[in-house]
Amino acid sequence: MESKLGRLAMSDLLSRSLFLLAVGTMDLLPDCNYFLTFPPSPPDNKTEVQRLVELYNASVTSLYGMGARRFAVVNVGLVGA
Repeated sequence: MESKLGRLAMSDLLSRSLFLLAVGTMDLLPDCNYFLTFPPSPPDNKTEVQRLVELYNASVTSLYGMGARRFAVVNVGLVGA
């Protein structure tokens, strides 16, 4: 974007944009993340929540550094039927 718009125009556009941050249900289901690490370890909800909070923090900090100022955190949808 910066190469197309230039730094100032990009910052202006980002400052007027709304950024939606969401966690999907697949991010919260222990079985989905169980085999992503080797060796697999049993899921730990406290660790998973901390990981997601750190990911949100890094994402918001990065976007803010690029000029973003408007954020909305979307709640997780229903899990199951």
